[in-house]
Amino acid sequence: MQVDLNLFTNFTANRVEQLPLFETIQSFSRAFDLGSFQNVRVFCHAAPLSMKFEDLYAKLRECLPGRDVALYSTRSLADGYVRSLRVSDAEFVFQLEHDYCFDGGEVKHGVSAICRAMRSADIPYLRFNIHPNFDNELDRISEFEMNGMACCKTVIFSNRPHLLNRAYALKNYVPVIDLSRGGSRGIEDRLTDQFRAGWIYGPYGHPAIIRHIDGRERLKRWRRQRLSSRLTEFVSRHRTRLRDRLGWGYYGRVY
Repeated sequence: MQVDLNLFTNFTANRVEQLPLFETIQSFSRAFDLGSFQNVRVFCHAAPLSMKFEDLYAKLRECLPGRDVALYSTRSLADGYVRSLRVSDAEFVFQLEHDYCFDGGEVKHGVSAICRAMRSADIPYLRFNIHPNFDNELDRISEFEMNGMACCKTVIFSNRPHLLNRAYALKNYVPVIDLSRGGSRGIEDRLTDQFRAGWIYGPYGHPAIIRHIDGRERLKRWRRQRLSSRLTEFVSRHRTRLRDRLGWGYYGRVY
């Protein structure tokens, strides 16, 4: 069984070592064996700040020693999400945004075992929860078992770290995703409205597995430090919007 790892990031800092992506990778590697993934791909929307792709790629190689890493330039998160499904030929893909950290001690199964259980139970999507597995204002949770592995069923699709059956997602999810909407809204809102179904790793009451780093808050703190930061961001944001609208700059695979 082939499983690929897809990482999604953007430039929420003006120095590559300050990107939250690398905290995410480090915590993820403590929760899962990176050797379980045949391919590692990074999909980056070069916004709102400016950075060189070559610097990002060099840091990725340093953070993932011994792994081949493919780096793609995208126009948005939704664009990268769709592209990640189309360039892979894996049976399952792990979709991981850049601003989540994992509590590896709460993950009791390897990636391959989870995917085999998903295949047996015909589950196309399984996410890792930022809250304990209880009902909340969004989730309405019921217990579910996938081939002897406890999980929960809910009524929403969340873009938090998750595994996908790639062929199912290409056929059913991709036509619904709205590439024009910013952030994760074009994915989460659309798929929740259409399917009203999702699955969560772990039994009812299972502790939270991930926490949010919040790259936007870091960007806000940097912006507040000095006037020059605000001016830099203003120029960079508008340059990016113009570039994306006109189709200038890198798009597609960079490295």
